[in-house]
Parts: sequence; C-alpha cells; structure tokens
Amino acid sequence: MATEQIHPEILFFAPSEERRTAIAEYAQSYADCLATFKENLTILPVLSQEVPEELDTPDVVPSLTGRVRHMTREVLNQAGATANQVLHLELDSHTRREFCAGYHAARLRPDSPLCIVFHEPPILPVLPRNKELNTKSSFLERFLTVFTDGMAARAHQRMVDYLLSRASVLLSSSKRGGALLAQKYPRYQRKIAYLPPVSIGKIPPQMEPNVREFPAVLELTFFGFIRPNKGIEQILEALFVLQKKNRVPLQKHFHLRIRGYLSSEGLLSGYAEGIKKMIYRLELNNIIDFQPGDLTSEDADQLLTETDVLLLPYRPGTCDGASMALLRAEAWCVAPIASDTGSMHELIENGSNGLLYTAGNMQSLVDCLQKLIQDKTLCQKLAQACRDRALTERAPVRIASLANALYREMLTARDERRAVFIPEELRVPGLHYETRKTAAPKQK
Repeated sequence: MATEQIHPEILFFAPSEERRTAIAEYAQSYADCLATFKENLTILPVLSQEVPEELDTPDVVPSLTGRVRHMTREVLNQAGATANQVLHLELDSHTRREFCAGYHAARLRPDSPLCIVFHEPPILPVLPRNKELNTKSSFLERFLTVFTDGMAARAHQRMVDYLLSRASVLLSSSKRGGALLAQKYPRYQRKIAYLPPVSIGKIPPQMEPNVREFPAVLELTFFGFIRPNKGIEQILEALFVLQKKNRVPLQKHFHLRIRGYLSSEGLLSGYAEGIKKMIYRLELNNIIDFQPGDLTSEDADQLLTETDVLLLPYRPGTCDGASMALLRAEAWCVAPIASDTGSMHELIENGSNGLLYTAGNMQSLVDCLQKLIQDKTLCQKLAQACRDRALTERAPVRIASLANALYREMLTARDERRAVFIPEELRVPGLHYETRKTAAPKQK
C-alpha cells in the first residue's frame, strides 16, 4: 500500500477534565491541530470522558479495569472498525483511566498500531493503592490488604509490559524526555520518537508586546497547578532579596499574580495557607495577588493579555516533558523566565526568547529580574521572539504534518509486517534506530 494513499483514522484516548491533569487542554489542542489535515486524517475522540470520577480512588481498585474495559468496548463499537485506525494514547502520572482504556483498546483492536505519548517521561500512571496498614486491624485484614496490593501491582506491571511491547511508537514532546525513555526502557529505544509540542489553546491572530514608558510596572504571572514542586517559594524569596537586600522599590517595577488549581498534594499539606503566610512574613503582600482556585481556558487567556512576564520556577529534576504553561503563554507575546531544569533548554534559548536561571539557585533568579529592571527594552524583545517561535516551530500546521507522516508510516509498517522507520526529524539524538534496510521485513 502506498504511503500517500493511506488515510489514518485516529482513536484518541486523552482526558478532558482540566482539573484532573494538565494534559487535558494540550490533548484538545493536539487533536485540533491534527484536524487541520481533514483530507488525510480523521480524529475520533473516545472516552472523553463519561468514565466515573470515582474510578480514581483507591477503594475501587478491584473494579477499575473491569468497568473501564466495558466502557472501552462500548466506545470502540460506536466508532466502528476500519483498516487504517491508529490508537493514540496520551499519558501522564494521573491518567489512570486512559491507561486502562488504552490497554483494553489495544487488546480489542490487535491490528491497530498503537502510539503512546509520555507527558512526564518516563513516568506512567500508577494505580491507586490501599492506605497504610492499620496496626490495630486483625491479622487476616492486614494479610488481605497486602495480598490485594500485591495482586494489583502485578496486574499493573503486566499492563505496562504489554503496552510497551505492543506499541509501534513511544512518543515524547521533548528530546530529553525521549532520552529518559531510552534509559528506562532500553529494549524499546528504536520505537522512541520526538514530536515537537504544539501551542496550547487559542492563538491570537495579532499580538504585540505591551509598550509602556519606563519605569513601568511589569505584570509577572505564575499560573498552573499550585503544588510544592512548582517553586513558588523561590519566587517570593527572590522578590524579598530584591526589596530588602538590593533595596529595589518593587512596587515601582513589578506586580505578581499567582493563579491556578490547588493540587491534591497542596490541599492535603495546607500548601496555600503556607504560601499566604510566607507572603505576609516577607512583607510582599503589597505587590502580590495570590488567588488559588478554578482557572478556565477563558480566564487563562484574559490573564495572559495582561501579562508581561511568565515565571516558570520549576524545581530541579522536574519538567522533563514540555511546559504546559509556556506552550499556552508564548503565542500571547509574553516573556518567560524559567529555571533551566528538564527540557526547558529546548523551549527557551537564554537571552533570545526568554531568560533561564540555574534551577534551585535563588540568586540566579534575582539576577534575571534585575536584568528586566536595568534594560528597558529587554522584556519586549524576549516577548516578540517567544511569539515568533510559537508561530513557526510550534505552528499547528507544522506539527500536524509531522504527526500525519508518522501515523502513515505506522500503518505502512503494519501492512508490510516490518518495524516502524522513525523519520529523521523525529529522532532523539544519541539513540539507535532502524535503517530502511533493517526495518524491512526479512525475506523467507
């Protein structure tokens, strides 16, 4: 079958609830991006999402896979079966339902190629476990708890092993993420591909950096999930150093807004209350607006129209995928300041389309903020370069073209009974891949 004649039909397994996982809106943007190839590509969103929310709680582990299997069979029956269907599975550490659904879909549609997308490479979802053993419970109750957890863990590992071996392609949105996948799953490195991330949400047709006479008050913004690994405390410490030690009158230069969902970790640990107390203790309440809570897509767009600088203070050892906040903000002509952890080097070229500081080094962040105060034009230059890159490297039409070519290659490889030949532009540097010769089916 000639590659150019193939019309891929994508069965798209991804979450839709933004509060459950950060990839929900990215998945929608990716699906919208693929829809630009209407003449060559069909998107069928499945499981998006009528699966009950209570399936994410530990008490229902025994029934989790059974209920999802039933619902997966139903949505597959509704979608029908064609020769050119591709199973596309979007995963992060919280997508338990999609993980189970993808597993059952892969078994129910054994002839459909499977593409697994890792948003927190190399992390896969972990099914919820029972709570810690109650020492006051009976021996039999403790034994059953340990036995149930052990059975669930073994069943989960079988699902992981099956999906990894069954997949035609393991996809990462960063080159670093692809390298981490190869480290954890070396036997599958020939399947690993890197697809550049697409811009999230609405891309405004015309946008220019806010032009204000200096000294203007720059609007700094942090938005996203509010949880301990996001580094909010480091922002506060850096502003405190600027105000107290460097004697910078912050109210003449910066105003900071912190918005976003409070994660389950944050709720359980009282994280928001701790941040509020820290703001007052450092005497920063006159320049900071801290409002954790719901943040809809429309709210985020409005926030970005009023933002000059996006702060991304990720802690060391995080953000090995693509930063969802940056992918949403860059098209709105916003200048990012980010820690240099994970894959941030791939998204931001220091001094060109943003500023990078050493992750975990508060003084390095202070220096970046000082640069914005000292250089009256820097913020505008960085913001425009950031938007330019969003409209070129992460333009939907470019990403859709790369993805479409990959899907077609997966279907062609399936029909020719050979390994997938990962295109050159989607390869992760340093990994070993199939050549045209080794990918070809062996002659009998």
